[in-house]
Amino acid sequence: MERDPGGSPGGTRTTHRTFCRLCGPTCGLIATVEDGRLLRVRPDRDHPVTAGFACNKGLATPTLHRDPDRLTHPIRRTPSGWQRVTWDQAIEEIGDRLGGILERHGPAALATYGGNPIAFNAKAAVALGVFRKTVGCELTFSSGTQDCSNKFAVSEVVYGSAQLHTLPDFDNADHLVVIGTYPSVSKMSFVSTVHPVRRLMRIRDRGGKVTFVNPRRVDDRIGETIQLRPGSDVYLLAGMLHRVIERHGISPRAYEQSDGLEHVARFAAAWPPERCARACDVPAEVIEQLADEFAAADGATIHSSVGINQGPQPSVAYWLQQMLVLVTGNLDRRGGALFTPGLTSVSPAAPDVGEVTSYREHHGARFRTPMGMWPAALLPQFIADPERPVRAMFVTAGNPVLTVPGEAAMRDALSSLELLVSVDLYRNATGDLADFVLPATDMYERPDLNFFGQNLQAQPWMQWTDALVEPAGEQRNEEWIYSRILQALGRPNSLDVPAMTSLSVLDAQLVANGYSLARLREDGVLIKPLAEPGTVVPGGLPTPNGRVRCTVPALDEALERVESLYDATCRTGDDFLLINRRTSRSLNSALANLEQMGGDELPVRIGPEDAARLGLTDGDEVRLSTDDGEIVAAVGIDDDLRAGVVAMTHGGGSVGEGRPVAPARRSVNVNRIMPPGHAIEPFSGMAHLTGVPVTLTPIRPAAAGRAAGS
Repeated sequence: MERDPGGSPGGTRTTHRTFCRLCGPTCGLIATVEDGRLLRVRPDRDHPVTAGFACNKGLATPTLHRDPDRLTHPIRRTPSGWQRVTWDQAIEEIGDRLGGILERHGPAALATYGGNPIAFNAKAAVALGVFRKTVGCELTFSSGTQDCSNKFAVSEVVYGSAQLHTLPDFDNADHLVVIGTYPSVSKMSFVSTVHPVRRLMRIRDRGGKVTFVNPRRVDDRIGETIQLRPGSDVYLLAGMLHRVIERHGISPRAYEQSDGLEHVARFAAAWPPERCARACDVPAEVIEQLADEFAAADGATIHSSVGINQGPQPSVAYWLQQMLVLVTGNLDRRGGALFTPGLTSVSPAAPDVGEVTSYREHHGARFRTPMGMWPAALLPQFIADPERPVRAMFVTAGNPVLTVPGEAAMRDALSSLELLVSVDLYRNATGDLADFVLPATDMYERPDLNFFGQNLQAQPWMQWTDALVEPAGEQRNEEWIYSRILQALGRPNSLDVPAMTSLSVLDAQLVANGYSLARLREDGVLIKPLAEPGTVVPGGLPTPNGRVRCTVPALDEALERVESLYDATCRTGDDFLLINRRTSRSLNSALANLEQMGGDELPVRIGPEDAARLGLTDGDEVRLSTDDGEIVAAVGIDDDLRAGVVAMTHGGGSVGEGRPVAPARRSVNVNRIMPPGHAIEPFSGMAHLTGVPVTLTPIRPAAAGRAAGS
């Protein structure tokens, strides 16, 4: 803490080192506080890792902190409307109602849902795990199955832990292929790094190459974009793998590092570039050239993100990414794909994770639950189960009404629960349906450490931050809330058992790796040296023999789907393909109530060729329809989109009566028309949210409007 000489007369102004908790890089910030009030934050230019980098979203968080629409006290639904209650009243009634449900129906009647912010709230993440374990709750739903569960599923079987992923060696790569991400906006998830655009430009500047693969042109300053058909990434990667093995062979290094390469070669043999080109709608020569350049590079690797994760075959696409790096000899080598072990250990996968028995069958769907995550797209079916329905649910820092496919079904299901509790900063769209909404502290009102990002950081590090200000109202942190509920149930909890506190759990993990919470708090930031390339594989993976497992029986079903979905991918009909659109003014539904964030006045984007063909200009309304519903929204022209593609931002729509700023915008919830539970990918439970066929119908084409004098 430092004194700020710019304080107001009579006021005490101080500055504090902290960090952002909106996304993976957790950028260092300097917060200015005056008389207990947060005034502003700025990038921490002296931070040993993030070095002054921060984005507009992180710098807007003081506005979120001060938002007058934040919930400041517990509220309870009554027949006459919302009623303010005390914490004691809320906890007692929730405990009574939950206790009765558990006594009558057992823990199978309880489910939890956690939103994306839980990943960046160390105390809450641990506290929720303790709550679920203590009451015996198995049904754990989260935003992960709309975002990234395919990566957890693949890493569990290939590398032996869902928490172990390869990261690009930005500083030494000769060729980096970037698939399904827009780095200037999303900051590259599953690789925590700062200045991602600058790092990519440095590859170009030293004579290397960056190739983007995306239906939307990414950044011509950095490298070319292969604008393939949405949802066809798996075929581009399969075609590359075929070409590499056929033309260049499998690197001897790959045989030293892995088992099962014969299965990889057998799969790749069925996918020559000529065949894959038809699915991707790009020339076969483009796939061949990309594969040849990748194989010939002195250090090559691949980074992929949500564009792959939300597609129809996300797990095979991520698996192919790992196999391409492996067979070209680029795994765990300088310039290739690196493992960056963090300050905590990874959790080994269950011994039977790769077996066919790891699949579950419920409600007509077949799926696996990587990291214990159940498919959120199936939540309405679990609630409506005629034999063992979910009767009580706790939603923390999440908004499944807007962010899970099938809004109407989700609203109906949540409204039917005997008990729904929302723990959040706001009464959001999900909170509007709840029996209780409990106000949580924000990131400036709680102590924290960036625990989740371990093993995903280009430079491993961890930072401690104290709570900088007290809540303005009655907000409480999630650990306190769930411990009070456990108290009301008469169960062990962190308020009564010090060893159960989240900080005790986190400290034990640090101590096991030669660090400690005390040291972290004293130093503020701890940095771990990077692992030397070539020292992790073979021998250092948490697989049974320390080597890469190229394939397992559980993956066979996913590989078979590549063939069965091929013809549908090679579509030539009149429908558009809908993709997810990232913007610098939104973060799912989290920032929707901020004037400078959260909105898109033209939520549907199409390319200029399609706009001209349909006679559409900016602001015209169109109808988007699928077998699962329809929406009406204003259209905007995006010069970077390929023809036949429509893009919309995830998490829009009416975000809840408790956030009155957002409804004034023309935002629309794209998940009203997304395929619900029947479309999940079985291997990972991932929802299908990009590359979805839609029909686009102009409601008032611009030309017709002008002719009518409007």
